[in-house]
Amino acid sequence: MEHKGTKLIETERLILRKFQSDDLEAMFNNFESDVQMTKFLRWKAALNINEAKEVLDNWLEGYESSDFYQWAIALKYNNEPIGTISVVDMKENLDIVHIGYCIGSTWWHKGYTSEAFKALIPFF
Repeated sequence: MEHKGTKLIETERLILRKFQSDDLEAMFNNFESDVQMTKFLRWKAALNINEAKEVLDNWLEGYESSDFYQWAIALKYNNEPIGTISVVDMKENLDIVHIGYCIGSTWWHKGYTSEAFKALIPFF
């Protein structure tokens, strides 16, 4: 598997991009603190912005590696992250990646996650 790292990908309504340090407040407000969303995940909602900052700092550090894939799902009209889509597991000998995602409950049932997935298929 040839690693490319997290590259910018645009769709009709979304920008899939690396997180930036100034995304912290939007990340916390839009999905990281969303109890509705995290009840379907393996982790709990961030109770405060400092907990969200720890997550963001780990992602920012991860971008130093070409085999790290963590995209902000950002709305094109305002570039604000509403969720994340990432490689959560990979089997390099088989060229297989397992994609995981989370998106704030405010943006459920609008097709954003499907749109993001469709963009990642040709990327990989």
